[in-house]
Amino acid sequence: MILYNPYLTMAQGNLSGITKKIIMLAFLVGGLSIAITGILGAIYVRNYPFHSDPCDGNIGSKTTQPTNAATCQGDATNPGIIVSRGYRPTGALIHENLLPADFADANDNLCVWDTTHEVCAETAGTNVECDDTKDSNGQLKDRNGPNDKCLQTRVPEICKQTGFRDATDPGETQSVVEKLADAGHNVELAFIMFLVVSVLGCLSLINIMFRLEYGYISGLTVVCKLMTDVKLFKNVLCAKKNKVDIDEDEGRFHNDHEAYSIWVVLLIHEVLIIVFGRMAIDAQELIQKECYDVTNAPLYGTGTALDFIKLSSDKDAFEFEAQGNRFYTTFVVFWWITVISAAVKALGIFMAVEKTSDMDIAIPLATEILPVMCGGKSETAGSFGTGGKMNMGRRVQLRGQF
Repeated sequence: MILYNPYLTMAQGNLSGITKKIIMLAFLVGGLSIAITGILGAIYVRNYPFHSDPCDGNIGSKTTQPTNAATCQGDATNPGIIVSRGYRPTGALIHENLLPADFADANDNLCVWDTTHEVCAETAGTNVECDDTKDSNGQLKDRNGPNDKCLQTRVPEICKQTGFRDATDPGETQSVVEKLADAGHNVELAFIMFLVVSVLGCLSLINIMFRLEYGYISGLTVVCKLMTDVKLFKNVLCAKKNKVDIDEDEGRFHNDHEAYSIWVVLLIHEVLIIVFGRMAIDAQELIQKECYDVTNAPLYGTGTALDFIKLSSDKDAFEFEAQGNRFYTTFVVFWWITVISAAVKALGIFMAVEKTSDMDIAIPLATEILPVMCGGKSETAGSFGTGGKMNMGRRVQLRGQF
């Protein structure tokens, strides 16, 4: 981030007034939301739709962790870890056709006490495509099986505890269990991408907070420079040049393709957030439909699995759903902020006239967005970037590696 009092000497463009303020705000908010959305997305998908081991107590503080076989898989006097958390017994789910029998072992257990490592470990079930070999920590060594066809280890954890429909919907070739397994795989990819984008977003925040210069990604900068010199790219991809300030060290722009480079860098990260965020949202909607909203009169009465879970607010099942829902809601809010800011920025670049004050939108000044509150001068000509030397106060510059 570079803070300075610039000379604003660019020619006037098409953008003015509240329109330009909104676009500048989108550049500022969009840069911040990339990091926040990435972090929220990584936390959410890792702990909720992505997580698929029902035996490790990943979320939950209200259940005593198993210390022997009786408290792990249960016996005549102990309910076992899954029932203790507030879910129906695995055997009952299998009996009511809400869970494939090969998800569990021969005794209808999803979790089995490992005497060697003294842990309550997940079983790979009896499906021939799965491998129950354990690693040095007592966990499944090859979770997806030798041929990567083991479905139950990819199905989200919650669905193995609530049960789900054993069906293939009309007009579809994928069964419900295959769709759930694919959803688990998709959010695994989303988790990795959220981590990458959040790291880049955090670097940009550090850049802003401590006024550091990370520089541009050299290859992308070269590409952007070449694109701004080609008329076809100008017309099709909005590859527009900005005017370089007289003082290249302290001015708003240091080269004639800086504004376009900033937009492209932000756009790449936003597209990744939008695409993989949509995967996470789709996974959550599928889990809600097929797992939390599953019905079965003998197990859940006249309601759904979620209704049954909500009857026991002192159980981990209730806490898991409530906590996951809060994370999901917050993530969706910031995901939409990213979507909207990306759309506004794209519209702004499309409307902007190159080499005019329109291109200022890529590096907004706080005083241009809120001139009175930030101590800057109010507009007199209805547009930004016109007139002589002005006291514009401190500036937030979105520059460098986002």
